[in-house]
Amino acid sequence: MKLQVWLAADQELEEAAVWYEEQREGLGTEFLDEYERRMKELLADPTRFPLLETLPIDRSIRRCRLARFPYAIVFEMLPNEVVVFAVSHLHRDPDRLVRRIRRGP
Repeated sequence: MKLQVWLAADQELEEAAVWYEEQREGLGTEFLDEYERRMKELLADPTRFPLLETLPIDRSIRRCRLARFPYAIVFEMLPNEVVVFAVSHLHRDPDRLVRRIRRGP
């Protein structure tokens, strides 16, 4: 299955890793390791992750929560591709995410 990660999602991932590393040496690496582990699970079976039914858009957007950190990988499964829209902090405004998805990469 093909993977497309939007630039904004990559930037969020990088910013979060830097922030965690500033909090404690090695924590940023642990965050990135958790992200990689969850991405492998996501790509192996994207349908196992729940739909974000609260979003006011008519698309099958899903989220994969990171285990140790308050972040989720927000993605859509298309016929031959997984598109990652965001690596989003769980307490961020969901409207921000909706605007990003509607706007495009």
